[in-house]
Amino acid sequence: MSDVVKILDGKRMDKTMPEDYEPVLETIVSKIKAAQARAIRAVNFELVTVCRDIGQIIYEKQSRVEWGTSIVERLAEDLRNLFPRTKGFSSRNLWIMRDLYVSYRDHEKLQTLSAEISWSHNVAILSKCQDQLERAFYIRMSKRSRWSYRTLLNQIENKAFEAPAAPGLKFRAPPWHIQLSKLLGYIRPLA
Repeated sequence: MSDVVKILDGKRMDKTMPEDYEPVLETIVSKIKAAQARAIRAVNFELVTVCRDIGQIIYEKQSRVEWGTSIVERLAEDLRNLFPRTKGFSSRNLWIMRDLYVSYRDHEKLQTLSAEISWSHNVAILSKCQDQLERAFYIRMSKRSRWSYRTLLNQIENKAFEAPAAPGLKFRAPPWHIQLSKLLGYIRPLA
C-alpha cells in the first residue's frame, strides 16, 4: 500500500471515481515531491554559494585594508537590519563564511562539492576537520549517503575517515582515499 493510499485510507474514494485514479494521484504526488526536493537542493546550492561569496569579499577586504572584528561586527549588524527575516548574519557566521572561502579557494572541486550539502553540514566539517582529504571525504559521504547532520557528527566523532581498509593492517590507504587524493592533486598518477 502506497503512502498516498495510506493517507487517504480514512477517506476512501467512492465508487464513482475511475479505477486509475489512485495511480494518477500517486504519479502526481511523486512529481510534486521530486520538484520539492530539487527546489530545496537549488536553494541550498545558492545559499552555500552566496555564503562563500560573502566570505571571499570579507577575506579580500581584510587582505587589502584593515578589516578587523569591529568592521565585521558592524557588517553583521547592518545585514541583520537590512534582512530582518533572514537568519545567519551574525558576526560568527560571517567569519565562518570567510573560513569556508579560505578553506576551499584553491580547491575548485571542494568548492563545488561543498555547495551540494547543507550549510550546517559545511560548518560541522569546517570546524571539526582540518585536513582537505578528510573534509572531501565527509562532504562526499554526506552527499552520497544522505547523512543527516547528527549522522555526520557521529561519523566524524567515530573517525570514519580513518577507518582502516582491512583489519590487522597497520595502515593502508583505502581505494577511495587514493582516488580522492588523485582528484585533489595530492598524488600524481605514476607515469
